[in-house]
Amino acid sequence: MKMLRVLIIEDSESDADLMVRQLKKGGYDVDFERIESEDEMKEALDLLSWDVIISDYKLPQFNAPAALAFLQQSGLDIPFIVISGTIGEETAVELMKAGAHDYLMKDRLARLAPAVQRELDEAQVRRERRQAELALRESEERYRTLSEAAHDMIFIIDKDDNVEYVNTSGAGLFHRQPDQIIGKKRSMLFVSDTADEQLRWLQNVFATGNANYGEMTIEQAGQRIWLGTWLVPMRDEANRVTAVMGVSRDITNQKWLEEDKQKLLTKLQDALTQVKTLSGLLPICSVCKRIRDDNGYWQQVEGYIQTHSDATFTHGVCPECFPKLYPEYDPSKQKEKSD
Repeated sequence: MKMLRVLIIEDSESDADLMVRQLKKGGYDVDFERIESEDEMKEALDLLSWDVIISDYKLPQFNAPAALAFLQQSGLDIPFIVISGTIGEETAVELMKAGAHDYLMKDRLARLAPAVQRELDEAQVRRERRQAELALRESEERYRTLSEAAHDMIFIIDKDDNVEYVNTSGAGLFHRQPDQIIGKKRSMLFVSDTADEQLRWLQNVFATGNANYGEMTIEQAGQRIWLGTWLVPMRDEANRVTAVMGVSRDITNQKWLEEDKQKLLTKLQDALTQVKTLSGLLPICSVCKRIRDDNGYWQQVEGYIQTHSDATFTHGVCPECFPKLYPEYDPSKQKEKSD
């Protein structure tokens, strides 16, 4: 049997017992308390948790509308069912509009157990919905906190090209606050060529459902800024792409480094093409050591090398040749003469 804690607002003990018997017949193991006043209701709600509240419409010191109002002020979500022997249809409708979950006539208590079960099920659905909404709000708040702390531009664009969200860093790129951008057209932030290129990226994500990456430049305060942007689809419960979330990172310094690197490589390539090299067989005279050039003329080695490379020469006399050219300055012969 299902355990059921019931708070009964009823001045007739026999009527309360009749309600309990009906609930037990419906398969419930009933734990109940009968009360007759607002003070008793306050004490009961403070001390224990209840699955359902069943109230007679009118008591000598209390009534169902007052009990319902007190329950609502407490903030508790407990199914509230009104039972009366004399309540009219108009009064019952007013009670339902005020927040009562159901009403029954005392001569039709056979409906009590099914009505309680239905309201318990709906109360569970409400609790689960509140928990889901709370989790969603907490998740959104965590996301918003992280987004606002990020240095990257984070934004959301809907299918009508409206900016649903942009963080502070993103708005700062355009020297604006987020509330000056959110709700506006994305294209208003960019020059036409850049806006059109972005639109093609966005349309591709909406059409294919695939993430996309692109790079673009924007002009801000006379300065060119490079942005590398990831676009990611956002889907609804039916798996339809309803918006696109983007994360743009300022890659200007990276682009400058790449440009500097490319300029350096170009300079090196130009330098390499200007370097003159000597290769292959060189015809050289075995006696005078002259080299035959490309035109068939014989010339000194240094002349040929200077023509075919960037090398230059300085002239001197090696230690072996010096005595042959200048014997009078040969130290060994001068020593022999002194001996």
